[in-house]
Amino acid sequence: GFNILSIGRFVEVKQFQLIPKMAYAIKQRTDALFRWYIIGSGGCESLIQAEISKYSLQDVVFLLGSQDNPYPFIKQANLVACTSIAESFSYVIAEAKALHTPVLSNDFPVAYEVVDERTGWIANIKDMPQLIARIICNVDDEYNRKKTAAMKFEYSNEPILNRIDQLFLNWKML
Repeated sequence: GFNILSIGRFVEVKQFQLIPKMAYAIKQRTDALFRWYIIGSGGCESLIQAEISKYSLQDVVFLLGSQDNPYPFIKQANLVACTSIAESFSYVIAEAKALHTPVLSNDFPVAYEVVDERTGWIANIKDMPQLIARIICNVDDEYNRKKTAAMKFEYSNEPILNRIDQLFLNWKML
């Protein structure tokens, strides 16, 4: 099957309480087997559990609790989904990119700084179920293209360091 992963604190801004409803909508669009795992803990865990029960998705949406090392989960996922309303910087997306896992992010300003259109998607949360169903079904080979591009991603901070060096040199010349 296709494995989706979301990671974060169980707080409203992450919108994890919407995942069961989205998973239900995905099931309405495809017969393909998928599972959505959520790593984290916090205040609205009971609300998420209630939504899982409401949509009878105990075999689709799984709460994995806190994990000391989420990297094996990210590496094994087919897709990392960021459902947050906002982020100052999404470490989860950066980690997914470094581990060659395609990402889907809710549409918020910082997403455009970290999600590369060659290796991931940005969509409004209300459009995510339809898009995820397309991703799972690999319509037009889109998922395979993004996964291949993600496998070629190499993290390098050299351009940033070069820019800092240039700024420092310019400052010394003043």
